[in-house]
Amino acid sequence: MTRFFAFRRNPWILIATESLEGFSGFLGIVTGSYYCAAAAPPGMLASLNGIFSAAAFGLGRGIGTSVGSLLISSYGIRSTYLLLSMVAGSVAILYLVVYHLVLKKLEHKRLMLTRSEQGEATAQANGDSSSSLKDDIQVTPL
Repeated sequence: MTRFFAFRRNPWILIATESLEGFSGFLGIVTGSYYCAAAAPPGMLASLNGIFSAAAFGLGRGIGTSVGSLLISSYGIRSTYLLLSMVAGSVAILYLVVYHLVLKKLEHKRLMLTRSEQGEATAQANGDSSSSLKDDIQVTPL
């Protein structure tokens, strides 16, 4: 929503878009916490959530406010919003390209590795001496 601020002439229209700020800000916090829960090793969830909160609320908001105020004082608010919306759009497109070319393939490989490890663990838990899923299939002659 912020990317359209540069094109608004009536400041009262901002009330409608800013009413969604509570939801969108909260959504970012929930997403970050969910990622921390998925990525944290056992026993480190609280530490990773603390690092995420410090980065988002301390470092991110501090640097963002400082850089934003410098840009606004130098170029004006309309130009600053337009510039930062172009930067955000460019980063989104770059991430989309990197995700589809690199990250999606890595995620697929990691998923296949996890599935094969789970299959080996299941085979070992069942008392099977084979360590591969291919070896679980036995063909008996007629």
